[in-house]
Amino acid sequence: MAVGPAIGGFIVSASYSMAFILGGLAQILFALLVLLWVRETRPSTVEVPGPLRWERGYEGILRDRRFLAFCGFYTLAGMAYALMMVLLPVYVKENFGVPERLYGFIMTTNAAMVVGLQVGITRLAGRFRELPVLAVGSLFYALGVGSVAFGRSFPAFLLECGA
Repeated sequence: MAVGPAIGGFIVSASYSMAFILGGLAQILFALLVLLWVRETRPSTVEVPGPLRWERGYEGILRDRRFLAFCGFYTLAGMAYALMMVLLPVYVKENFGVPERLYGFIMTTNAAMVVGLQVGITRLAGRFRELPVLAVGSLFYALGVGSVAFGRSFPAFLLECGA
């Protein structure tokens, strides 16, 4: 996860077509690996106690207002994530001249921080209730996304997206 974006940046700087071809081939390889070697682990029948049974169709889900609210807020967070993954490379290249080969290092720094900090942050967060932890995490992510608007150079974007 941490090295892939840097390699991708170098491939894209050589050829966008090559990046898409290699990405497609990698996806085909993954599909073949799943098709040939991954087996279903779920039992064929599962007995669920009466109170935990789901109602047929979407009726039960659509009555769960808290779940629907969570889905709505999660969608907003996903939009911020998509903004960073889809538009950031174009934004930094077109507006600030950050080449693809350097942009890959921005994502590598982000992935390395996730890998390096995930265990400690998860242990710390486990001491608190889930909902406030999710809210604080989303706040930090929002600050990171918003901070991109103030970046003007490769080191600034490296710091903002890595943090």
